[in-house]
Amino acid sequence: MARYYSIAAVLGICCAAALVAAEPGPTGKGEPGEAIKWDVTRLNQEPLKFLRATAEPQRGRVVFLVEFVRPLKASELYDWEKQGGPVLFRFLDPEGIVIRTVKPSGEGEFVPEKGAHMRIVLPMPEANVLAATRSVMAD
Repeated sequence: MARYYSIAAVLGICCAAALVAAEPGPTGKGEPGEAIKWDVTRLNQEPLKFLRATAEPQRGRVVFLVEFVRPLKASELYDWEKQGGPVLFRFLDPEGIVIRTVKPSGEGEFVPEKGAHMRIVLPMPEANVLAATRSVMAD
């Protein structure tokens, strides 16, 4: 039961925090209950435009909606296919150490054309990782 409360709290915080791009890097002194700082500026750089984030605590995930502002170049398409998507999410502790890297998945058909929307689905890590996390960076 405590796991669901911690996931719900983190997802609620991330939904609000993801709407405002934060500075990259660690924040805070590692106090329990401290808000997690989210850096999602990578989701708002060409060829993407960040539209919104929606927390889904019952499913243990956050869904980011982005829009393509231009078609992908061949080199970007190759990199995305090789990497498995446009971003990785890195969960950092108070000292800035990466404690978990999570590769999100896409939802819906991949259409990399100007104006097309794409869902990026981030599954949240285990409760012990979330408890130690002070910032999350989309890289």
